[in-house]
Amino acid sequence: MLNTLPMPAADALHGVMARYAADRCSEKMDLGVGVYRDATGASPIMRAVLKSERAHIAEQTTKRYVSLQGDEHFLTGLQALTFGNAHKNTLAKIQTVGGTGGIYLGIKLAAIANPNITIMIGTPTWPVHFTICDMLGVKTKAFSYFDKTTQTLQFESICDIITGANPDDMIILHGPCHNPSGQDLSKSQFHQILSLCEKHGVIPLIDAAYYGLGADLEEDLKQLSEALFHVPRAMLVMSCSKAFGLYRERTGALFIKAKTPDECGILQKTIEKVARNTYSMPPAHGGAVVGRILTDPELTAEWKAELNQMRQRLEGVRAELIKAARGDARMAGVATQKGIFSLLPISPEDVDKMASDHAIYMPSSGRINIAGFKVGDADRFCDALSRL
Repeated sequence: MLNTLPMPAADALHGVMARYAADRCSEKMDLGVGVYRDATGASPIMRAVLKSERAHIAEQTTKRYVSLQGDEHFLTGLQALTFGNAHKNTLAKIQTVGGTGGIYLGIKLAAIANPNITIMIGTPTWPVHFTICDMLGVKTKAFSYFDKTTQTLQFESICDIITGANPDDMIILHGPCHNPSGQDLSKSQFHQILSLCEKHGVIPLIDAAYYGLGADLEEDLKQLSEALFHVPRAMLVMSCSKAFGLYRERTGALFIKAKTPDECGILQKTIEKVARNTYSMPPAHGGAVVGRILTDPELTAEWKAELNQMRQRLEGVRAELIKAARGDARMAGVATQKGIFSLLPISPEDVDKMASDHAIYMPSSGRINIAGFKVGDADRFCDALSRL
């Protein structure tokens, strides 16, 4: 039986990583994998995270399982950080295996509630949005979110897909710092989209992995909190990979806004059952680390300060790129986009040429990791781009 399985397509991003690793060029540039890097190219552990980890390990007395719901301090801390005192009786929550696990659980829960559900997904997007739906056998409908060639947001396309949806269908929306384009909805557009969701009975699932790296932490979290005020039912997935630098710890959370407290209770037990039959209990370490940070005022302040420094670095790199581009229209969007990524209007052939001729590596889509630029890289990158 197992020998009949077809060979899966290779993961494109991991292919970029392999090519980069094999390149002997001393000036090679890795703009692929979406991890934050400092100006030297390192991805250091955040200071608040290190302090929290050391305290946790010093006090740890057991390796027993955490509950199905997850680490209590982690969930209540993240809820308070994002929502304050709002939605306390109508918000189901569960710790997940990273943001990816949260997306999986949210879509699985929606499919249980509505077996005929269609998930609407804007393109371009994080590919896992589609592949999770495929693995679960859930119908998807793609629509245009961002035009790579013209570098423009396709707002009418988003409105049209919601207007034509069936009640209880779902739309995946990105939180701050859209992946891969970096092009976010304006506040007004975001509120209009949510109003349309409410009008047509569409449930938004918001994928938030980059909060704190867009405007600032308070503003980014305010957007997420307000989203749940606008609609009677919604899902919010929050990853701790970027904002806390906990990539390998696979730490995330799924919040589900219910219409009533009774409905919330049913959702809570149902999502715990789904998790139990998927991965059982969540990993403990990352949740414990974040929980300690968010319940210790000094650690919270230190984490917020460092996250703000990360955001400022990204803004600084964008400014350097615009200056180095010297009016190259292909780089114009970099100035207004947010977060770690921008999606350049270049072809896969151009991407291959950047790698072969200049040792500059990125996915074939043209997505670049803004944090991948070290000191002095902006000029070399823009010079290489001008030679295409």
